[in-house]
Amino acid sequence: MIPSTRREFLLATPAIAAAAVHRPPGALIDTHVHLFDPGRFPYHKNGTYNAPAFTLEQYLPFVKEARIDHTVIVHPEPYQDDHRYLEYCFSHEPSPGYFKGTCLFDPIHPDTPSRMQALAARHPGRIVALRIHEMAKP
Repeated sequence: MIPSTRREFLLATPAIAAAAVHRPPGALIDTHVHLFDPGRFPYHKNGTYNAPAFTLEQYLPFVKEARIDHTVIVHPEPYQDDHRYLEYCFSHEPSPGYFKGTCLFDPIHPDTPSRMQALAARHPGRIVALRIHEMAKP
């Protein structure tokens, strides 16, 4: 059976380890991971859903076992425009420059451009995409 969720996938780690031995040459990049740590980084009051925890500390053993070279963290909607957890992940990555990330900001709020610039300036070359979602009903 092929795992259908990330958690089932992580439970299949022994099989992944065996496959990793036969990994083809080149970089292996996880291009889309959502990480959640509501215990240390509570969700935004306007978050669209409450995801169960799937923390950086839970994800890193999988990274090591599967020999993933880089990961793109997709900033999840429960955090809305609060990027503190993404920044925490940048500061606790397995090697320098390992993580890239996306950001999520309110597309019509007047301070969005300056906040986006500030986030990118704090993490040069790390923010690689912007997600645009409705933040609240107009």
